Amino acid sequence: MKKVYFFLLIIFLLSGACSKKYEMHTISGFTQGSYYQVKYFDSLGRDFTAEIDSLLTDFDYTASVYNASSIISRINQGDTQVVLNHDFETMFAISRQISESTQGKFDITVSPLVKVWGFGPQEEQSVPDSLLIDSLSECVGWSKVSIEQGKVIKEKECIQLDMNAIAQGYSVDKLSDYLQSRGIQNYLVDIGGEVRCNGYKVKKAWRVGIEEPTDENPTVIASIPLYNKAIVTSGNYRKYKKINGERYSHIVDPHTGYPLKQSLLSVAVLHSKAVYADAYATAFMVMGVEASKAFVQQHSDLEVYMIYNENGNMKVYASPGMQQLINEQ
Repeated sequence: MKKVYFFLLIIFLLSGACSKKYEMHTISGFTQGSYYQVKYFDSLGRDFTAEIDSLLTDFDYTASVYNASSIISRINQGDTQVVLNHDFETMFAISRQISESTQGKFDITVSPLVKVWGFGPQEEQSVPDSLLIDSLSECVGWSKVSIEQGKVIKEKECIQLDMNAIAQGYSVDKLSDYLQSRGIQNYLVDIGGEVRCNGYKVKKAWRVGIEEPTDENPTVIASIPLYNKAIVTSGNYRKYKKINGERYSHIVDPHTGYPLKQSLLSVAVLHSKAVYADAYATAFMVMGVEASKAFVQQHSDLEVYMIYNENGNMKVYASPGMQQLINEQ
């Protein structure tokens, strides 16, 4: 459905001297096809590198469509004996919740369409025939798959799952929850630009920046302090491919079967949990500007910052809560 562009979010680590007691620890590496970075303060000086790497490795065996041995890959291969774990069932339940609330704009069964447009493990370089799109659309629909007695039940064998639009956010929450379980209250977790913060960095809020939606020399147009929140940005202008000179977004509308072609360029979503911010960011890209505004107005747990094209001019919309954060110094 998408993959968030980690270039959209830049972590601003505020300057300030730290005593040795509150020295900041940094752990970084690669996961899920992107980078990760964890920053935290611990008066005990503990190093959680091994534990965090282990959590990320284990998670890869749950939701990675690029890992042939993962739970989701085995389900897509038709393995009816695969044993689901807590992480998979939780992500599945959250996905259904968001699919229902957005009238299917978020849909983890969009995988066949994503693949045929060349954004899966096997990249295609041609425009699929409309008849093929129509055929594959019969294999798409969040209500056509369920979990019963620990097993994934599909209405059609051709149904394929793809949790890329929720997995990174979920793993951000997973690392955050682990740190808190170890008594860490001041931390920042960043996986591919999907960020969750808790507490403070030397008595000041952690901050993130949102870049303008452009491929070349982007500048930061908004700086946002995060108070025990997560922020995820999705867009359709960086991850794309050109086929026969025409540009195709990586985000496929599950209702039409075609990549997005609309004015919304990017949307940053603020929520207490990264998994929800991640999923809603994709849903809002499909919904578009006005529908997303209306949705956020009805959901007090969400804030958004949208950048869109209006008659060739770049426009910005920030929900009231987001604007209030931006105005903070």
